[in-house]
Amino acid sequence: IERLAADTPRQIANAHTVFNIANTFLFIWFTTPMAWLVTRILPDREETAPETVRPKYLDPILLQTPSLAMDVVRMELGRLGTAALHMMRDAFETVIGGSGLQISELESMDNKIDALHGAIITYLARLSRENLSDHQSVQLHDYLAAANYIESIGDMIETNLVSAGRARLKANLRVSPSTNELLGALNKKVVWATERSIRALVSNDQQIAREVAAAKDEINRLAAAAEVQLSRRLAANEPNRLATFRLESEIMEYLKRMYYFAKRIAKLVADQDTAVTAAADESQAKPEEAAV
Repeated sequence: IERLAADTPRQIANAHTVFNIANTFLFIWFTTPMAWLVTRILPDREETAPETVRPKYLDPILLQTPSLAMDVVRMELGRLGTAALHMMRDAFETVIGGSGLQISELESMDNKIDALHGAIITYLARLSRENLSDHQSVQLHDYLAAANYIESIGDMIETNLVSAGRARLKANLRVSPSTNELLGALNKKVVWATERSIRALVSNDQQIAREVAAAKDEINRLAAAAEVQLSRRLAANEPNRLATFRLESEIMEYLKRMYYFAKRIAKLVADQDTAVTAAADESQAKPEEAAV
């Protein structure tokens, strides 16, 4: 009885081992058919490619009617400007205090701007081959310049501000609340000016365009106040003070640069009548020169 009690568990274990090995050798030949059956019942899902940003208004059919084509280009410029504004509104807080993931998401926002900018430039290039009036030629040049200015804003955020944000994370820098407040006020005014310049461009409103140009004094005042604050903070006895000063100075300069692009967009609208008159005078002077 004692021997039976001692041998029985070992015999049961040996039986289980033999059973499992036999099953393995038996079913190993059926793995391929079983895998085929499973994939037929539950097929892999097709990977969906990321949605490509496409223009909404640029209809090639309208190229044969330049006046309508100009209108749809202006509407598409509004979409391009909206994308840049969305990026601008997120940029400051992300660069000053955002995480690495938020900075990467900010960087990826420029993809939409690049896609729309490329579509607009291509459309304008095709439109330039049509028979355009003097006024339409001036419009085409202005819209081309405006698209480049808006795209430059996105590129500045994608490269310069994103790099500044990553440098802040790498060096573990912290912008003081007082400096954050002054730079935030400057950023808010720059975003306002950019929004107004885009609105002036889309609605062809010269009054709004002049408001953007008139904001120069306020922009300079806010920038000067920030510069004074940065100089004071430079003398503070804090760790990484010099690196923080460089970071804050770079952000301020990039904001001023973005206002420059906004002001250039507004100037295109404000000077439109003058540019059209100059183009008309030039076209009238060419036949006279040829006659002489």
